[in-house]
Amino acid sequence: MLVKSSQVLVKFLILVSIASTAYANVNVPLSATNGVRQDYQSNDSVLAIVFNLFKAVDGSLSYEDKQTHIMTVIHALQNSDNGEVSEWYNPSTDSAGRVSIVMTYPVQGGVCRRFFSEIRIKQRIREFSEQGCHTMDSRYWSFSR
Repeated sequence: MLVKSSQVLVKFLILVSIASTAYANVNVPLSATNGVRQDYQSNDSVLAIVFNLFKAVDGSLSYEDKQTHIMTVIHALQNSDNGEVSEWYNPSTDSAGRVSIVMTYPVQGGVCRRFFSEIRIKQRIREFSEQGCHTMDSRYWSFSR
């Protein structure tokens, strides 16, 4: 019975893992959805999968921090000149982020901006290089690496 239960748990965790990576929302910066942890183990056992899930939760932005980071990215894309830095900090979670616009170039009917972002969660830092594009026929920015 215990073996069957653990097999069901493993299948469920694999399904959740696949489902969470299958959908990519291009209207949200990648730095807001990826965590700061990169020290995962290979998923060759149930224990390793569970351990990696705890690491993912520990290295992810809270909902409030994620929204703050998204607003900072959008503000920087819409208002900052190349080279300017926008920052945020949440003392209750000890998380912070910064966004630096590095390049702007026109595209047909709009503009794309290359930017670097940095996320800090509990003294762990991860850097991202992303691109946001906005066209006249869209209300939203779309993001890619």
